[in-house]
Amino acid sequence: VILYSGDRVYEDYYEPMKGRVHFNTPDPKSGDASINLTGLKSTDSGTYQCKVKKAPGIGSRKMQLIVMGEWIDH
Repeated sequence: VILYSGDRVYEDYYEPMKGRVHFNTPDPKSGDASINLTGLKSTDSGTYQCKVKKAPGIGSRKMQLIVMGEWIDH
């Protein structure tokens, strides 16, 4: 959905969420890799995985996102 590599953010990594996912901070390397997902739709429901690669290993966690309804902006 979003990728940070080589001091660069790739927010358009996953076409269905293009423009709807952003890191909370401009530099996730500083220790905060929190993200915001906007304009959630029921089709965004699913299992998401966060992977952090930092020597000497890789940390990984999965989470389940269930979108119950959709926001309609009038």
